[in-house]
Order: sequence, then C-alpha cells, then structure tokens
Amino acid sequence: MSGKGEGIRAVSFDDGPPGPVGLCQIYAFKEVLSRLAYDLNQDEDTLQPSDYFDLFAGTGLGGVYVILLTRLRMKISEVFEFHDVLQEKLFSSESWLNKDPDACALQLNTVLDQALSTYPLEENLDAPDSPKGMICILNPVYPNIPRFLRTYRVRQGFGPRCTIRQAFHAALADGLHLPPVLIKHDRVSAKFIAAGHEVPDPTTLLMKELRLCFPKAEHVSCILSIGTGPDRDNTAQTVATQCRDLGSFFVRLSVKQLPPDVGDDASQAMLVAVENYLLVDETSDLVDSVVLAVKERPHIISPIRLTSLAGEDGKSQVQAKIEHLTATVSLSRLTDILRPSTPISSFGQQHTPCLPNTRRDVIAQLHDVLTDTTGSNICVVRGHPGTGKSSVATSLAQEFASTGILGAQFFCRRDESSTHSARNLWRLIALGLAQTQPAFAQALSSTFAEAVPDVAALSVPNLFDSIITKPLAALTSVTTPIVVIIDALDEFGGLDSPNPTRKELITSLKFWERLPAQFKLFVTTREQADVISLLHLDSATILTLEVTHDLASQTSLDIRHYFEHHFEQIASRYQSLPTPWPCIADLDLLTTRAAGLFIWASTIVKLVELRPSTLYTDLLPRIRAGSLVISGDTDALYRTLLAASFPPHQLHPLFTTVVGSIITAYTPLTRPALCRLLVLDEIAVEEVCQALQPVLDSKIVLTFHHQSFVDFILSTDCPDTFRCALGQHHTTLLNACLAVINSPQVHFNMARMESSYLMHNEIPGLKERVSEHVRYTSRGLTWHSKASLSHLEGIDLEDIVGQLRHFLERKLLFWLELVCLEDAFLLVSKELRLLVGDFENKLNCILPCLQDSLSFMNTLVGPIRHSYPHIYLSSLSFAPRTSLIAQNFQNNLQGCIIATGVHDTWSHGIVINFGDDVEAIAFSPNSHQIVTGSRSNEVQVWDAESGAAVGEPLLGYDGMCTAVAFSPDGFQIVSGSGDGTVIIWDVESGAAVKELWTEDQSEVIFVAFSSDGHQIVTGSEFGAVEIWDVESGTAVEELHLEHEQKVTSIAFSPDGLQILSGSWDMTVRVLDAKSGKPIGKPLLGHKGFVSSVAFSPDGLQIISGSHDGTVRIWDAVSRKPVGEPLIGHKTGVLSVAFSPDGHQIISGSFDKTVRVWDAVSRKPVGEPLVGHKSWVSFVAFSPNGRQIVSGSEDRTVRVWDAVSRKGFEESFHEHETWVTSVAFSPNGLQIVSGSLDKTVRVWDAESGKPVGGPLLGHTSEVSSVAFSPDGSQIISSSHDGTVRIWDAVSKKPVGEPLLGHELAVKSVAFSPDGRQIVSGSKDKTVRVWDAESGKLVREPLVGHEDEINSVAFSLDGRQIVSGSGDRTVRVWDALSGTLVGGPLLGHEMGVSSVAFSPDSLQIVSGSYDDSLRVWDVESGKPVGKPLLGHEYSVVSATFSSDGRQIVSGSFDNTVRVWDAISGAAIGRPLAGHQSAVRSVAISPNGCQIISGSNDTTVRIWDTSLSAQFAASPHHTIFFSSPSSYISLRDDGWVVNQDNEQLWFIPFPDHFWVQKNGCVAICGTRPMITFDLTNFRHGNEWAECFKM
Repeated sequence: MSGKGEGIRAVSFDDGPPGPVGLCQIYAFKEVLSRLAYDLNQDEDTLQPSDYFDLFAGTGLGGVYVILLTRLRMKISEVFEFHDVLQEKLFSSESWLNKDPDACALQLNTVLDQALSTYPLEENLDAPDSPKGMICILNPVYPNIPRFLRTYRVRQGFGPRCTIRQAFHAALADGLHLPPVLIKHDRVSAKFIAAGHEVPDPTTLLMKELRLCFPKAEHVSCILSIGTGPDRDNTAQTVATQCRDLGSFFVRLSVKQLPPDVGDDASQAMLVAVENYLLVDETSDLVDSVVLAVKERPHIISPIRLTSLAGEDGKSQVQAKIEHLTATVSLSRLTDILRPSTPISSFGQQHTPCLPNTRRDVIAQLHDVLTDTTGSNICVVRGHPGTGKSSVATSLAQEFASTGILGAQFFCRRDESSTHSARNLWRLIALGLAQTQPAFAQALSSTFAEAVPDVAALSVPNLFDSIITKPLAALTSVTTPIVVIIDALDEFGGLDSPNPTRKELITSLKFWERLPAQFKLFVTTREQADVISLLHLDSATILTLEVTHDLASQTSLDIRHYFEHHFEQIASRYQSLPTPWPCIADLDLLTTRAAGLFIWASTIVKLVELRPSTLYTDLLPRIRAGSLVISGDTDALYRTLLAASFPPHQLHPLFTTVVGSIITAYTPLTRPALCRLLVLDEIAVEEVCQALQPVLDSKIVLTFHHQSFVDFILSTDCPDTFRCALGQHHTTLLNACLAVINSPQVHFNMARMESSYLMHNEIPGLKERVSEHVRYTSRGLTWHSKASLSHLEGIDLEDIVGQLRHFLERKLLFWLELVCLEDAFLLVSKELRLLVGDFENKLNCILPCLQDSLSFMNTLVGPIRHSYPHIYLSSLSFAPRTSLIAQNFQNNLQGCIIATGVHDTWSHGIVINFGDDVEAIAFSPNSHQIVTGSRSNEVQVWDAESGAAVGEPLLGYDGMCTAVAFSPDGFQIVSGSGDGTVIIWDVESGAAVKELWTEDQSEVIFVAFSSDGHQIVTGSEFGAVEIWDVESGTAVEELHLEHEQKVTSIAFSPDGLQILSGSWDMTVRVLDAKSGKPIGKPLLGHKGFVSSVAFSPDGLQIISGSHDGTVRIWDAVSRKPVGEPLIGHKTGVLSVAFSPDGHQIISGSFDKTVRVWDAVSRKPVGEPLVGHKSWVSFVAFSPNGRQIVSGSEDRTVRVWDAVSRKGFEESFHEHETWVTSVAFSPNGLQIVSGSLDKTVRVWDAESGKPVGGPLLGHTSEVSSVAFSPDGSQIISSSHDGTVRIWDAVSKKPVGEPLLGHELAVKSVAFSPDGRQIVSGSKDKTVRVWDAESGKLVREPLVGHEDEINSVAFSLDGRQIVSGSGDRTVRVWDALSGTLVGGPLLGHEMGVSSVAFSPDSLQIVSGSYDDSLRVWDVESGKPVGKPLLGHEYSVVSATFSSDGRQIVSGSFDNTVRVWDAISGAAIGRPLAGHQSAVRSVAISPNGCQIISGSNDTTVRIWDTSLSAQFAASPHHTIFFSSPSSYISLRDDGWVVNQDNEQLWFIPFPDHFWVQKNGCVAICGTRPMITFDLTNFRHGNEWAECFKM
C-alpha cells in the first residue's frame, strides 16, 4: 500500500456485458500484470494484483472483478477460472436467456456456493485488512445518485454495509436478468442494482474516492481505465484529454476490438482481437507506461487536485468543456446572462482623456508595466483628489483599445453606489472581455452552452472562478497582454468609510493575483484610509501621483498645457479677447497655484468658460491678493466659485436645499424627481444647477464631480451662507418622503400589476410605471428617519411621529409595494429594526405600531417580496386577527382567502427553514449574524434579525459540517467536518482561506478562535486537541483528552488556560491547555452520556448537560457540584450554554424544548421555549444577550427573544417524543396513544383534543396500546417488561401490572370477547393473560427465534398471530397454544406488524423489507404478490372493518391505503408527518385513519378524501372535485392544476395546514383551513382590496 511520499496506483473497470466482451477487460489487465511480473523477475502466477494497485473500482461485471481481486484476494488466473464458471453456469443458462429474474438469482447463489465454497460469502464486504475496492451501484428510486459498496470504511458518503454475497448480486443486478438486491444498513433498507450505463465509466468517481481513501497522501502516480467502448470511451477519453499534460498519469485501454464479421459469442475471436490490439505500438506503449508508473510510483498529482478534476455528476469538468465546445452561445446571450438587472451606466464610460502630449511620463511608465507579460499582473495608481488619475486611465483605455489589448473598463461613480457590488462588477468585466476578446467569448460560451448558472446567486469566489478564471485559463494560446481597467476604486460602494461593499471588491482583487501574468488589472484610487489598509496585494505594482510645486516637473508642464489648450478654445469664441490670452505670466501663476492638481485647473477652466471676464475681474485678482494663495487650495477655489456664481445679496434661496438634498439623498435623483419630491420650482432648481455647473454633473442625475466639493460644503471652512447641515437636510427629505407617502400618490397597486401569478422580473419595465420620486421613498423613509433622529437638528419630533403614525396605520402596505418593487426589502427591514432599537424612547408612542409592522414584514419571506400582490393575498391573510395591521387593513380586504386556525398573536422570534439537519451553530461577535453547519456539508451565514440567508452556502466538505465559530473580529469563520477537515472562510467574500487536516482525521466536534484571532483550536471525537497558527495553517501544539469513550463536547476556559470536555463515559474532565495534563480527577455524577459542557464567562463555574435529563453546575476550582442538578427536561439534555453575563443558563433537549435557568438559584426562568417539532441539538446566546438561537432535528433554526422569553406558540398537550402506538375505541369516538415519553393519552377522535390527562405508571417507553372490545378498558405494554390495564373513564390503573416477560413487551391486544390479553416480547415469547385476574392462561408460546414485534387475536377469537424479527409470521391455536401449521415464510427482513382480516381468513404483515404481504390463514400461502410502494420499512399494517382495505405506516413518513383484494394502492400516500410513521389504525366505520409518528404527533385523516389526491404531485389542500384541486408545494406556494401561484404559506405554518386529508393533529392548535369563496387571484387579484 502507498505511504507518505509514494504515489498511489488505481485501476477501474467498466460494466462490461456478460460474455467474452466483459472478459476482455480482465484479459487486458492480465497483460499489464504479465509485463510487470517480467520486469520484476517474478512468476506471473504468483503475482498478487492488490500488492501493486492501491484502489480498484468497477461497475457491473467490472464490480465482480473488483470483489475477486480485493476482498477475495484472487490472483489473475483465479479470476479467469471464476469467469468461466460464471459464463457457463449463469450467463449461458436458460433462466438468463429467458430473463427470469427469480430463477437467475437462485442460479447465481448456486454458482457462488459451488465456485467459491472456500470463501466467507456471508461475511461483511468491508474488512479491516482487505485491499481497497469500490463497486458502483444505484438505488432505482434515485437513479442519478451513484452509491458505493466498499471493502473498506470511510467517514462519509452513502455506503451500505453488506455481505460479500450481496455485493455479487448488486454488481450484476440489472433488473432484467437479476432482480434488485435488498440491503439493510443502520435500520434503513433499500434495493440496489448495478450502476450500468447510468455511470458508464467509474474513473471520475474513483478520482474523488482517492481523496477519501488517502487524505494525507501526497501524490497519485497513475490511473488505469479499462473499458469495453465505444460509448464508455467518450467519457474516459475526455479524462485522458484533460490529463494529457500529466504524462502517463491516466491511461485508457478500450478492449472491445470485435471484428465486424464475428458475433459477440465468439470468445476465441474476441480474445485474439484484443491481443492484437494490445500489440499495436501505440497501445503497447501505453501498457508499458502503466507498468513503469506502477513500479516507480512517480509524484504526478495530489488527491486534492485530482478531486477538482472530477465533476459532481461523475463526469470530469473538462469533459463538460469539450462537449460544450460544440455549442455556441451568442454574444447577445452572454449579455443577457451577465448584465445585472439594475443597469450601471458607468460601465464602459470614460472620463476626459489627457490632452495630447501631456502626462507622457506617467502613461509611458504604466504602458511598460501593463504590457510586460513577465511582471506583476496588478498595477495600482493612487493619489490625492484631482491629480488626474481618471484621465490617465481613460488615455490608457483608448490606447489599449486601438491596439486590441483592452479587455474591459469600469469607471466607478459614487452616485451609482446602490447598484455596486463585487458580483455586478465582475459580471460586467466578464461581459466587457467577451465583447473585446473573441477567444474569451468562445471560452465563456462553452461554459454556458449546456447549463447556465445563476450568476446573481453565486458567491463572489465561485462567480470569479466561473466567469473570469476558467475562461481566461482556456486562452492558452494568448501571449499578448489583456488589460482590464477599474477606475476610482475609492468611489465604489459610495462614500461611507469603512465600506463593506468596497471591502468585498478589494478582497476579490486578490483572486486576480492568481491569474497568469499576461492578464493585467489596472486600478486607480484616492489615498483613502480604508482602501489603502485593505489593498495589501502581494505582487502589485504601486504608483503614486504626487502633488508638486515644481514648475519644471512634468506634471506642472502638463497642467500648463491644459490651461493653454482650453484658454485657446475659449479665446477663439470671443474676438474681443487679446492675444495671447491670458499672458504668459498669468499662465505661470495659474500653473503654480494648481500645484499639480488637475481638479483645481479644471474648475478654473469651467468657471472661465461660463464667464471669461471673471478671469481678470475676479479670479486672478483674488490669487494676487492672496485669497487663493495656498497652492492647490481647492477649498479657496470653491469659495471663489460660490462667490462668483452667487454674488452677495443674490444668493439663491434654494441653494442649500438643492445642494444639501443632492448630498444627503441615498441615491442620486434626476432634477425633475428632486423637484417633485421637494415640491420645488423646476426653473429655480435649474438656475442653481447652472450656477454650479463647474462642480455639478446634471446631465442625467444630479451628482457632484468630486468628493472634495462635498467635503467643503459640509465643513466649517465653507461660508455660513453656503454651508449645509446633514441632519437638517435629512429631515427635509424625511418630511418630503412622508408627504409623498401620505398623499394620494401612494396607493394600492401603484404599478398596475396585471396578475398575481407573476414575479416582478417577469414584467418588463414594471417599476418604471411608478414615478421616480415616489419610488425614492421606498428606502428614503428609513434612511432619512434614522439620520434625522440621530442629528435632531431643527426636527419637529412631534410632527414627525404624527406623520409616521398616519403612515403606519394607513399607508404601510402600499409603501411595502414600493419596497418590494425596488428589491430593497431586506435592507429596509434591517434599517427599520435598527430604527426601533436605537430610538425606542423617541418613538415610544408609536412603538407598538412599529413592532407590529416589523412582525408583519417578517412574513414577507422568500418569494413574496418579489410579487407584491401577495402582500395582500398571502401575508395579510395570515396576519393574526388581533394584530394592529389586521385591524387597520383587513376591513379593506374583499377578495382574499379566509384562513382559520392561524395564530392570534405574532410569533416572538424567527424561524429559519434550514432544509437539513443542523449540526452546529454560532453567533457573530456583533450578534448580527448566525452561522450554521449542516449534515449536507453546507456552512451558511444568516441574518439574525430577519432569518434571511446572507450570501450563498460555503461549500468545501465531502461530509457533514460538525462545528463552526466566528473569529473575534467577525471577519472569518472556522468550520470542522466529519472527515477531519477544518476550513477557514472569509465572511465577506465567502472564499476558503485555508484548509487544515486534523491528525486523526476523525469527526471535528469543536472549533474556536483564540481571543486575539491568531490561533485556532480544534477537538475531535476521539479526544485529539490541536492548536493551529492561522497565518501559516500549521499545527503548533497537540494534546489528547483521556476519556474512555467518544468525546462529545469540548470548551476552552475564558483565559484559554484550561480545556473542558464531556464524553460518553459519563464524565467531565479538565485539562491544562499548556501541559496537556489532567487537572484533578474527573467530575462524576451524571448517569448518562455527557453531551455538552461550557465554562461560565468568568471561568469560575462549569456546566454540563447529559442524556440523564439533567444540567449540572460545578465549581471550576474545587471541581465539586454546586447545589443539586437542574431538573426539568423530560428526556436527555443535548446542549447547554451560559449567557454572556453568566447570570443565566440555557439548555436544549430531546423533549423538543429550550429551557432558561437562573445560574444562582438554579431554578427555571419562566416556561420552556416551545416550538421545535423534534429534539433541540444546539443552543447558544447572542453575545449581546438579547437573543437565543436553537437548532433542531426538525431542520429549523429558531431565534428567540431572550428578554421576553416568549415562545413561538402556545404549549400543547401532545406527546413529548415518539408516538409508538395508536388505536380507536370500539365506537370510534376516542383515540388512545402510547409514546416513548412513558405515557398513554386519550384523545377525542373528532376534535383531536385531549380527554383527561396522561395515564402515568410505566417506567419506560410504551410500545403498544389498545381498547377493550366494550371500550371500558385500555391496555398498554412497555419496555419496562409490563402490561398495564387502565379504566378508560377514570384513567386509573386496574389492578397490578401484568408481570412475567423477561424483557421489553413490544405488542399487546385484547381477545374479541375482552376476556383475554395477548402480548409479545423481546424475550421471543407470546403470552396469554386472563384480563380479569391478570394471571397467565397457559405456558408461554415458544417458537420464534427472535423478538416478537406484533401480536393479534383473530376476530373469531380462535387464533393468535405473531410477527417476529426472525422474518416469520406464526399462527397459534388460541385455546391449546399450539402452532397452526408452519411459519409463514416470504419476508426478507424482520416482520414488524401483523393483523387478521375481519373474517379471520387472511393475515396482513408488514416488514422491514419495505413490503406488506397478505396470507391465507388456512393454507399458509401468500395471497397474490407483495404490496410494494413504501420506500422504507413498513412498521404498521391493519385491515379496515369491512376487510376491503389495508392501511399501512412506514419509516418513509407516509400512510398508504391499499385495495385488499387487488393489492393496488388507493390514491396517493398520506403525507404530512415529518418523521417515521410507527402506528396506524382505521376507525370502525372506515371514515377515519389515525397515525402515530416519531414527530411526536397523532394525525387524524379523513378516508373519504384520500382518493381525491391521485392527480396532484404536491400536498393537496383543497378540492371541489377529483379533477379540480389546489396543492401546497414544498417551497410554500399554493398552486392550481396549471402550477400557477395562488398564495404563499410561511414555512412555520406548513405543519398546521389541513392537507392530504389530514383533518386534525391531536393535542395541538386547530389546523389551518381556507375559505376560497371570494378569492380573487390571477388577472382578478386587484379586486381583493377596496380603498
């Protein structure tokens, strides 16, 4: 086997067809081994292939070869012998030729038993000492997902464990000759077939597998792919093409060399043809190269890099590229894909270039840098404002465009900051490259030919890689430079500093450094603090444009030339001006005063252009008099400009209003929009703009040319008459926004949206239907509110609050239309939350309205905000009746759905529909974000206030993400995985900064940054603790925790000096973080697994949570318990945490609750937080202590208010954990249920409400319940080994428990006359009891070889049936206790459930093999074929009272109804449970079905509805006839038969919607139903609301 520094060798076999074609693969492999044996001077017959190849992979017949060569360690000659037997006894047999699957399966077993009699066929395929082999198979239910049988174990990836015999069956099962093989793994069973043509070449799968097998190996030496072509050759040949630069690393041998006139059965001819193929020089050379690589094991490529060569769908990326080259996407198509939805006018625009013969030294220097294909590929020009950076960039762009090397150009403008993002910029850069470089366009087109990514949704690193790196990498023949220009980087994202948008872009510039040197990036920027501090590019060329006073410098000469050029143009228009004008001395004076600042010179020129006389009447006299004495003094220049444009006593009354509004507007406005917003005279505003022409751009939108003028206007250096106060102008714009909103201009359906079925982006020009100044109020309201309340300059707070009240009570919904149209919902809702939080005291009188509005906005989730009709049709319909928004607006609704069963109050928290099992949670240091890790390997960041996803998931693992943490500054995230990988991520860009591999490669259960952020600590489930240096990525220290069993939790003390750990060994231990030695003895006291540990913030206390249901507090110094354990959870505790101030403790439990405890008194604080539908795996406090976050196995993350501690919904009377058994009373009016929570409960069958309290007495989980035939009693069995009888009215025990079983009692039933009770137990016995005395009627019924899972009496009382884990059903004589006939055989796995038909003539049985079977009692034979349809184990089955139907429940979360005669399924499965269905029953009148589930609920179903659902592919929630229905999709949309979107249901309410015939959930709130009588939707939607 390969070790460190030794290259890995692998071989893969195609799924060659049975016969000589398939045999040719092993024949070719034999040739490789023969030459290898010759070179090694070894006997070929003694050569062991597994000694020279480290990994074998195969599909189909190739998979058989893998089993033989690895697990059975056969030599090549033995493989040939086995194939001969297989060919003769199986492939040539009549059963094979006649395609009889069952007969073929028996024949294969016979062949295996005879040919491999000395091999352990019943042992597991995987074995610790086995050579590594993988066989690719498929689950027919999921044919696109390859699965693997392995002779070894891996930490992640689906790999069912099976026997060697099962592996042979699975490798050959094609569904035509051999049936699928059933394999059970971890209590889940599934059927598998050979991968076949769905995975035509296992090579790419093998590439990915190498990293799992050899995670620390440094190199792979060779991969030999042997196939039967030609179909499979296409895939493999693509890989060979991709790897052509890697020497003999990859070799493909295509061995189907069949002569055209010879049939496939001509074995000898086939082998001769292959032999000739192998002797051809080209093929022979390939074989020799493989032999050499196997012997020498050269260092070719790392497994990690190799993984990147294999695509997720089993094809290599390069294969996709080669295939795509045959398709072309037009440039217009690329434009559609890449151009952002919001246009950015500055893309491609340029500034005025440098005048001819100016800036020649700078331009020449930059030209040399940007055309040098051996130097740095990034060049940055920086300088003070006005030094001419943009003009230089424009001149270079024009020069490079003329020579064909300009790739793209982007001139940033701060007035477009609302459209700025790194994503948008790189999309436009890629579009520019496509427009100027045909080769790039072709490479990019090939990427988009088959699958177009959602470029708007990609993270910045993935986007850059997809549309920049990969297409440029394809330009291997390009040797000349290609230059991309980004000008005015300091204006990107707006004027704020620091600026997160700008930071994201600057971070992404680092990706450009990795590109080849001929691809140049040229950037200009002001010397702004946040830009310079972030711009630490390792290899960039930096050039600074200096301010200079030297007249002889090139910069001064260029400025003089600038003056001369423009003054000549001005003089040419005025004949009265003297020549020269101005004189040489004045030109020198102007040049000196410019001091190298082109902005100073350009402003002088623009002033003179307006009125040439001002040069001598005003400007030069001021300069000579000392008013502009400071060289390059732009402030003095601006004072001159203002004085010249607005002489004393002529100051325009609108000056400060116009200028202040332009500066404070959150986005630039056109002049007409500004006038309409502020209700200003447009002519008067134009006068101000004309006067400011030297510094104001008013062509499209109003924006100042340079930030220096804005700085001047806001500074104390500006004259009082011109100075603008930010707060005052924010207040002006706030009043303007409120005036517009509260006017008739803002009303229902402002954009006249035609249909509620459409999204905004499906209607071109939709938002332009609303006036610009009205749209401005969408974000302007919150933007200016926050700024006004911050400054309080000249604000009439009472008036503002009054206007806000009117807005909230009358116009909120219409304003939200604007917010959604502008796609600003997340930003506005965040600003509104900050407004409420920061100014609570000032807004106290409208605070309830604001909070109610925020609660409503939380319902505008997902797609609703992209189609504003659903503000009314969806969100308002679900608003609680008592909410203020309902009181204010629901009287206006006249055509919406009427939803009953919705909450009476808003939920006090956020529910994040995670969509996967939550494995880890952490808050950011500022409490604004949450990071989660999932079982499906995703790391996702969420907004803690809204619950919205922030960016794309961070992907980098092959297995689940098990631990996450933020760095102290919040800029990085560290995550750990189940495969031992640790990744450091950049939060802003989403890029993986570093990847680390833990020493033992076991599951990482803990990650944390040190307090200074320079180190990372990781801990694994096996106790390895490693400390890493963040900068270098190396481990600097390794420690080991001395636990006897798996470590479950690790924590560091606040000072970092101690390590705390909890374990399955029920102990808590403390370790010295420096020495690695234990501190004191283990902390003992827990009676179950310790699941979670934590230090208090001051380090003086320790808390631990355990599966024993308790939380314990320990003194961190003395190691002694502090008081008694915290008791309150009904089942095990999974997670604990301290509040930031150490005053409170939170815990999450299997009982689905989060509890808050007082850390001093150790008493509960308020009621448990209820809302999760499954156990709570993780809990944490936010750093500010205001929020609690919890993650659950119900696949949600919930954020709770830690101050109010209010839950999401009222506490219900449901079971606290799995419901194991349900039954109807004889009259059908009541339901009884048993649960793992040790209780029995009774429910009203119509309403689902509890009838009395729980029946308490069992000391372990209740496994089975039933009513007596007269309904007066209830029986229950339990894992505590007892059977109990209860009075159905008083709910009290009747007599003592029935004792006798030695182990858990799993099933119980009454006899038809109620006089006897039958029970089945894990002790393999069936017992019959006298129901009155509680005594045994006879000796136990013995015969089963495994536990009894189910028992039942026949309806005539004469027989008893039992089902067992031994796969059999047995029938017993109820009087004598003797076995009636032999066991009923047929199930392939254990029998979970049995029941008699009403006439006692048939039995139905359910099994873990996913099937139901019906048996004839008299003959003991099956009636018809098995009932197939469930995807996983069937654990409950029963007949209807008339015997015409069978009802079943399964681990696939569904209930199914079957026709008992034909065996056909009736309607669709009844779907609604969120976990396994453990028990089902049907009411005596056949009108209702009940089901109990692992999701803790009992559901009641109306059987008259189930047949109606057959046509709907989703969850049916309403119908008027079998052909007219509406359905609930998994994404939350309710749709009609045409899949048109009717309304949206928020995720938390999905559970409660009455769907698929489920009419009630016992013990919970009423289910949500809908009245559609007056519902208006589609083109009629606007009729839903009346003003």
